[in-house]
Amino acid sequence: FLLTTRMGDRRYLLVGWLWFAGMLFPVAGFVPVGFHWLADRFTYLPSIGLAIAVVFGAADLVAKKRFGRPVAAVLVAVVAGIMIPMTMAQTRLWKDDLTLYRHTLERTGDNPIIHFNLGCAYRDAGRLGQAVKEFEMALAIDPDYVAASINLGIAYQARGRFADSVRVLERARVLEPDNVRTQANLGVSLNGAGRTEEAILLYRDLLASSPGDPGLLVNQALFLVEDSALRDFAEARRLAIAACRATDDQDAQVILALAMVEEAGGCREEALEAAHWARQVAAAQGRPDMVQRVDGWVQRLTR
Repeated sequence: FLLTTRMGDRRYLLVGWLWFAGMLFPVAGFVPVGFHWLADRFTYLPSIGLAIAVVFGAADLVAKKRFGRPVAAVLVAVVAGIMIPMTMAQTRLWKDDLTLYRHTLERTGDNPIIHFNLGCAYRDAGRLGQAVKEFEMALAIDPDYVAASINLGIAYQARGRFADSVRVLERARVLEPDNVRTQANLGVSLNGAGRTEEAILLYRDLLASSPGDPGLLVNQALFLVEDSALRDFAEARRLAIAACRATDDQDAQVILALAMVEEAGGCREEALEAAHWARQVAAAQGRPDMVQRVDGWVQRLTR
């Protein structure tokens, strides 16, 4: 009350300060939230309080000066002339993730988080080779960066580098032994590297703890029909059907996997029936890429 009384008509200073402090407190870092607890965006709303104090204070000052208005107009024009080009230059850096993260690396040097984010941006842009390089750089700086390990392993997998993928994902599993995503991708890479028996054993353990996971069910079903020495068609078919049921028969990719299992078991008609079903689901869901994939698989089967 005393502070408000002394301010007289300048209570906007109190309002501005309280706005600034009140908005800044939750994100001031007293309780850090993750690795991103320092960020420019946390000052956006608090800055409104400073703007209130500055704008109303400047208006008071101008009103008391003889040539206040002309001088204020000139100052505003000068400040705007400086700030507008600076703002335009800054907004160009926020054009997309690639531009932003490349600029950030130029300013911060070797930063594993930014290398990882840039890798994800390259991956999302379909530039997998550059994504791999960024993930590798993130791990070179921080070998215990689990997210970078997982994403590098998946990127290696997508490029057919299964042995490298296994090496990286094994390291990620050591760091986070309970991470199901890591182990699921490790199984895929083990199979790709010709170590199908290890993949089957790994997935058997995963399914024991997550028996209704459609992704695990489908992959295990495919593992069981890919290696002639380990082939178990009856179990593979059971798992593929369970995956379809787990997705309420509404996942075209899962249904296509059932078709692949049926074909591997020599059940050509059942395979074509499942493929037709997968195509209907994909078409109904507006997924032309999946429709094309199913059509391509059917063409190969019927040649």
